[in-house]
Amino acid sequence: MTFVQRLLGLRQQGSPARGCRLLQAALLTVSVTAACAHGGLQSEPPPAEGGEAFTPRILEKWERQMVERGREAGQHLATTEDHDKRLYAQYYDAQWIFLRIADYTGEREPWLHYATLAEDTYKQYLKENDYNVAGYKKFPHGFYVDWKRYGDQESKQYLIEMSENAVYQNPMRGIAEGWFKQQRSREVAYAIQTYVLVDKMDAEFEYARLERLVNMALKHVEIWTTGNYLHSDPERRHLKPFMAGLTASALISYYEHTAAQGNPDERVPAALERLADRLWEDTWVANVDGTGYGAFKYMTPQIEAVGSDDPAPDLNMLIAPMYGWLYQHTGDEEYRRRGDAIFAGGVELAYLGSGKQFNQHYRSSFDYLMWRQAGRAHTKSDDRIGPAVARVR
Repeated sequence: MTFVQRLLGLRQQGSPARGCRLLQAALLTVSVTAACAHGGLQSEPPPAEGGEAFTPRILEKWERQMVERGREAGQHLATTEDHDKRLYAQYYDAQWIFLRIADYTGEREPWLHYATLAEDTYKQYLKENDYNVAGYKKFPHGFYVDWKRYGDQESKQYLIEMSENAVYQNPMRGIAEGWFKQQRSREVAYAIQTYVLVDKMDAEFEYARLERLVNMALKHVEIWTTGNYLHSDPERRHLKPFMAGLTASALISYYEHTAAQGNPDERVPAALERLADRLWEDTWVANVDGTGYGAFKYMTPQIEAVGSDDPAPDLNMLIAPMYGWLYQHTGDEEYRRRGDAIFAGGVELAYLGSGKQFNQHYRSSFDYLMWRQAGRAHTKSDDRIGPAVARVR
């Protein structure tokens, strides 16, 4: 029985109204409110052309897969003895994801247990490599939440050590000039997020590093939106939308941090608007294989030695948050409509059969829900889904 089904099962105990009040009082999910209002979640056909993509059924499926696939991913961490396989299951920060699921569902277990397994796996990897880890394997959020929420000083120290020793953390060296090229966008994005969290912990670091990394990320956005690549090699002149989504998330975290300090970097919103429009216009495939749901191309243009331009719905949820943030920041309903289509396409089409894909799917989709709701509150727009997910953090 899924999480939502189990909750809705309360309606069989006592009056339906009492069951709905209990569920809504728990502030659990959007779909719970919708189910109480409409007598349950009904299956729906794909959205009609121009129709609403974000429906109660879509959200319920996202929740159900979160719990079912999340348990599978957690059990894999718990049972496999191969460290490399556990590390692969941790990829994209499983610790953070399991902590977010615990928040969303209101259930501590088994999610905190799974988060601890992911934490231990990642800490072993960091320690074995003296924190000098690959730039694409840098995942600070789980450590930060563990420190902030539970006071784990060891996690704080691991995050600091990673920020000081991992690859792509020091952009002040001469070799870093090459990081302005867009193929280093993921590494730069992760470095930005690492420093933002270090700053939130009031730990000391060279702030000029963060500023230069942000300049690099903004250059990557400029390259993607103008096509003025720094590379002469044609195999390096391409746009991968999911990489752009990671850069957007990093720039948003930086912008929100500077805004909280009273000095928002206003270059960021304008750059992300250009990026979101470019991705939608040139890489969005609206009807994948006749399903009625869409996805972004894996990359454009297609380069045989690098990758294809086939739709890649497994990666939708790494991109959707940018559209949710732009909606709440600008109030432009078009960003919500696009974000809803991206979210729905990810729910319906993504493969979630491995830890990596599960983590990619749930790493940032909570953020889309949060910013989408913030945008609704800001614009006072009507939405048949109802109030937002209260436990998304």
